[in-house]
Amino acid sequence: MHVRPPVVSKLEAYPRRLFVECTHTYLKGGSDGIRRVARGLANQCRDVSTDDIMLVPVIWGGIGFYAPRAPFGHGPHPLHKLATKGVALFRRFGLAPKSHPADNGATSHTPRGGGLSFRDKIEQAFYVLFGILASISGPLMAHRVRFRPGDIIVLVDATWDSDAMLNALFSARHKKGICLGVMVHDLFPLTAPEWCEEKTVGSFGRWFHRVAPNADFFITNSEATRRSLHDFLADHPTIRVQPVRSASFRLGSDLGRSLASTGDTPASISALPGFVVLAVGTLEPRKNYEVLLDAMDKLSLAQSVSLLIVGKVGWSCQSIVQRIAQHPLRGTRIFHFDDADDGELLAAYRRADCLVCASWAEGFGLPIVEGLFHGLPVIASDIAVFREIGEDHCRYFPAGDASGLAQQILAVAREQSKRAPARADIGTLCPSWLESTRQFKDATFAIAADACGGQP
Repeated sequence: MHVRPPVVSKLEAYPRRLFVECTHTYLKGGSDGIRRVARGLANQCRDVSTDDIMLVPVIWGGIGFYAPRAPFGHGPHPLHKLATKGVALFRRFGLAPKSHPADNGATSHTPRGGGLSFRDKIEQAFYVLFGILASISGPLMAHRVRFRPGDIIVLVDATWDSDAMLNALFSARHKKGICLGVMVHDLFPLTAPEWCEEKTVGSFGRWFHRVAPNADFFITNSEATRRSLHDFLADHPTIRVQPVRSASFRLGSDLGRSLASTGDTPASISALPGFVVLAVGTLEPRKNYEVLLDAMDKLSLAQSVSLLIVGKVGWSCQSIVQRIAQHPLRGTRIFHFDDADDGELLAAYRRADCLVCASWAEGFGLPIVEGLFHGLPVIASDIAVFREIGEDHCRYFPAGDASGLAQQILAVAREQSKRAPARADIGTLCPSWLESTRQFKDATFAIAADACGGQP
């Protein structure tokens, strides 16, 4: 029987507990794919908890784990803003090394020679500060988590450089008897490093080589990612000698019930002209924005087609950023939102007439299910994971074929009165985050029972 969502302060009373690690998303905010996943799961934990099972989002606080009382939002935590300003001040007065040009100061990074960068060290100190303040404030800010035998924790967030957190978890696994799971969003830094930034390849590789032999089980966002995980570990048997136990679940497609029911579409989005093609995702080589701009160049102005790109500026994208900035249609038919929050992203889905996902490779393809959820016709590159996620509800084109993509856009534009199937008609293809979190819970308990023993 489902009961009223439990409060964090009573988590000791629950016999079965599943902790969902979402450190970076809670502290740093953001709307990239991994953080939308972490936030989507974290904010539904209470609603899928039952009278004997409690799901709890937790974050690493430098001196332990904490369950925040506040929901996970889009923006960064005030303490993280303070830490970021501190780094900027140190650099302004010449008291800290400058970032490598490729880093753009956007994210923490590991230097080429190994070890922690200055930004990383500041962030580690910030985690400790958060933990101290949370401990002092008691239940007002966050509840200290004390693991016990049988607890399950799944690493969901992109905490590639959190060595201290991993050490604490490995110790708890050995001394407390907790069951440790790892969510794998994709393995591109290992299997296709050419699609990834150099610092990501290094930090992800070190992280994976630490967690792979120590995890009890793995959770993935698709069967394609699960196959890739098993294939990679089979090809590299020295990384993990014990059996690979894994399960997948389907990611949610809504952007949150609170967002869906409140707020008006910003005028800058609602006023976009003509037939609006939407593309969602970070600007980086793997997302293949070049073919989308090539397709736009092949479309005549008479077709009244506009392109809206929602995605932050990533790595190795100077040419595509410059191309957008200097495009003759910029501001009239081509638009780029590089710092959109979840509300603006929702507004973009509401305004768009079509969604295009042109990626060369993906672990899942969250925009596809988000687009289908909002009733948009979806045109996707013909890759295996998109076929798995979109089934026959999408149109597909060869990933490098700009002419084929342009023809698909025109075909959809001519049929713009025919929307994609309503959500009720696509069943489990596009679950809400509430439904997705239930799948996550069921898959995790089942695989943890197999990996660690105990009740499924």
